[in-house]
Amino acid sequence: MSSTLVFPDGIRFPAREELTGPRAERDRLWARIGRANLRPGFVVRASEEPEFQVFAEANVDAPGLWSAFSTLVRALLPAGAESCQLLLGDPDSELEPIARDSAGRWLEVLEPYAHRLVHDAWVQFGLVDDAGGKVSGVLVTPTKHLQVWAQSRDLLVDILGGLGLEELSELELLAGYPVVLEPLTSSIEEAPDLEALFSKLREDSSEAAEE
Repeated sequence: MSSTLVFPDGIRFPAREELTGPRAERDRLWARIGRANLRPGFVVRASEEPEFQVFAEANVDAPGLWSAFSTLVRALLPAGAESCQLLLGDPDSELEPIARDSAGRWLEVLEPYAHRLVHDAWVQFGLVDDAGGKVSGVLVTPTKHLQVWAQSRDLLVDILGGLGLEELSELELLAGYPVVLEPLTSSIEEAPDLEALFSKLREDSSEAAEE
């Protein structure tokens, strides 16, 4: 295995004995895991949609994922406009739009839960601004790679490069492999389980909207 990507605490490759299905399928999956080449980096594609110009996906080592997310949000989403929407969900449901506020305010709301958000594979979240029919957004998927919608390729590449990431011709994503997801149940005292975390974020977002 030549992977160098640092995984989140709540995600790991399965042990051979944890693979299920016919033996031939288990052997195939185990061999594929052995050939995995997951590493930090990003790819950028031109968009065919009029709402945004480019779409990027990026692998970031887990310890730096929150910093990368917040850096991208601050650079790509309008700073003062209260048109930024928080999206929240689990792997089995569509992202739920919570409320709108400024990007900076949402980062303040999310920051106390940063460790849980970037390490717990049962949480996906993002911030998106679609004011004026133009979409800019940053999403952290359940398997913790970044998806980014932006209006400028040059700006996006500069930001990702500034995070120490290399632009690649191809990017392997953890989402393409069998993985074991392990919910974090004790990383945050105030939110010991997933539903409590979601409820707390909704509560905090309501308080932010009232301020």
